[in-house]
Amino acid sequence: SSGIVDMLVPGLDNLYSIEIMRGVMEVLSRTDLRLALSVTHDTLQLEQYWLTKILNHGATDGVILVLSHGQQQYFDTLREHKVPFVVVDQRGELGPDIPSVGATNWLGGRIATEHLISLGHRRIAIITGPLSLRCSQDRLAGYRAALGDAGIPVDPALIRSGAFQQETGYDQG
Repeated sequence: SSGIVDMLVPGLDNLYSIEIMRGVMEVLSRTDLRLALSVTHDTLQLEQYWLTKILNHGATDGVILVLSHGQQQYFDTLREHKVPFVVVDQRGELGPDIPSVGATNWLGGRIATEHLISLGHRRIAIITGPLSLRCSQDRLAGYRAALGDAGIPVDPALIRSGAFQQETGYDQG
C-alpha cells in the first residue's frame, strides 16, 4: 500500500473540478490516504503521460478519473494492471463493468426549473453544455419535463448550448 490515491482532472479553472476535489479531500481526511492530483488541461497527451507514470511507478492505491473524453483504453489498461479506479461524471456512455459515480443531471435540471416556476417565472432559458454530452442532454430533459408539467411550452429560442465555462453564460445571454 502506497497510501496515495491519484486523481486526474481536466483543469482547476472551474468550480466543478474544485468541488469534486474538495469532496475527495474531505473523505480522505478521515483516512491515512493522501491525494496526488494531476491536471490534464483537456489534452489526451497529458492524460497518456499520466497513465504512463502511474504504470511505471506503481505507487498508487487507486485512481479517481474525471476525464474530458471517454477513454476506454485507460480503463482496460488500469484493470489489466490491477489498479483500482472509479470514473466521476463520465461525459460519455460507460459499460456496466466500469465503476462510476455521477451527478443527478436530469433531476438537477428539473429542480432548478421548478424553482424558477415556483417564483412565478414563465419564460425560462437554459444554457446547456455541449449537447453531444449525456449530462447536457439529461439536464435539458429535466428542464423540458418541468416546463411540460407546468403547462409551459418549450421555446427553442431559450435553449442555448455552452461549454461549461462561466464566460459561456455571458456569451449566450
